[in-house]
Amino acid sequence: MRHGVSIQYPQDAMWRNKLRFQRHADFRYADRVPVLFGVFARYFLKEFGIDFDEYFRSAETQFYWQLQFQKWAFENLPDDRCQEPVVTVGPDFENVLNTSAFGGHIEWRAENPPRARPTILHPDEVRQLRIPEIHEGFWAKYMRWWQTMTDLARETAVTFNGQPGRVVVAPLGVQWIGPHMMAIDLVGDDFYWWMLEFPEACHQLLDTITNGLVHAETCFRQIDHSPRPIFAVAEDSAQIMSAELFRQFCVPYDNRLFEAFGSGLRDGRGMHMCGKSDHLHTTLIEEERITSFQLFGHNVKPRVAARNLGGKCYLWGNLDPVLLLEGPTEKIHEAATEFLEALGPCRGVVLGDGANVCPGTPLDHLAVVRETAERYALERPEMFAA
Repeated sequence: MRHGVSIQYPQDAMWRNKLRFQRHADFRYADRVPVLFGVFARYFLKEFGIDFDEYFRSAETQFYWQLQFQKWAFENLPDDRCQEPVVTVGPDFENVLNTSAFGGHIEWRAENPPRARPTILHPDEVRQLRIPEIHEGFWAKYMRWWQTMTDLARETAVTFNGQPGRVVVAPLGVQWIGPHMMAIDLVGDDFYWWMLEFPEACHQLLDTITNGLVHAETCFRQIDHSPRPIFAVAEDSAQIMSAELFRQFCVPYDNRLFEAFGSGLRDGRGMHMCGKSDHLHTTLIEEERITSFQLFGHNVKPRVAARNLGGKCYLWGNLDPVLLLEGPTEKIHEAATEFLEALGPCRGVVLGDGANVCPGTPLDHLAVVRETAERYALERPEMFAA
C-alpha cells in the first residue's frame, strides 16, 4: 500500500448523519435539521500550513493532502459530513478547470486560489473561440490526474475505528461552473455591458461555451461510468443582473445542461449562487426548475428564502462566513436561530454557511451552529422523530 489513513469517528454518529440526509431527501426530518459546512481547500491549507503551490504540485501530492484534509474534517468539523466509512477525493482545480480548457489565462499563486484573467477583449474575437478537445489542454490534465488518483485509491488503506473503509474518487465531470460564469472569466466585467451593446456576440459566446461543456461532460461520462447523484451549475456572476437579463443570458444555457445531464436524477437541476439573489428566485423555480439551491448567499434573508423557495427545492445555507469567522458566538446563535425558525418548517433544508467557510474560522464558532440546531429540535419535538 502506498498510502494509509486511520480515522476515528463514532459509528452511531455516522449512522445518525446518514439518516438525517436520507430523511432530508424526502423533505422529512430525523432528530434535527442536518448541518453541513462548505469547507474547501483554502481552509485546509491554512490549517495544515501549506500553500497552493504544494497543493497543485502533482496528482499524488494532491491525493495525499486530500486524505489528510478529509481525516481532519471527519474528526474535527462539527457537522454531519461523515455518513459512511468512505473518503472521497478528486482532482481539484478550484474554479478554473473549464475556463482554462477554453484558453483562459490562469494566474497561479502560492498564497491564493488560481484565478482566470480575460483573454477575449473585443466582441469580434468571440467568433474565433473553438470548442476544445478533452484530450488536449487542461481537460486532458484533469483526466490524467483523475486516473492517477483512481490508481492510488486502489493502493490506499483506510480504516474507520480500526475497521476497513475505502477511498472513492469523485466522478469525472465539468464541475459546476456555469456558462455565464465562464463568459465573465473569459471576457471580464465588460461582458455585463456587452450583453446590452453586443447581445449577438454574447449569445454566440454562451452557445459555444455550452456546446463545449456538453461535449466534455458527454466524453467524461463515456470514460467514467460512475453514478452521479446530482447535476448542478454555479452562476455566481448572475446575481447582479436583472431578472430579464438572467432570462436571456443564463436560463437557456443552464437549461440545456440540466436537460442533457440532470434528467432522471432526484437533484438533477441544482444551483449555486452567492450574493443577493432574491430577484431571481421566481425565475430559478419557474423557468430553470431548480431542485436545490446549494450554499446560497448570506445576503438572502431566511424569511425571503422561505417565502420564495421553501418546500419547492432543497435549500442549503446560508450563514454569513464573516460572522462565522469573527463572531461573537451570541450573534452566530442568533443567525442560526433565524434560519431555523424561518426555514425549518419548510423541511428539505440543511443549515450551513452561505457560502464558503473562511480560513481560520474557529471550530467553536462552527460548533455553535450545530448546538443551535440541536436546541431547535428539542424545543419542537413535534417536528422531529428520533
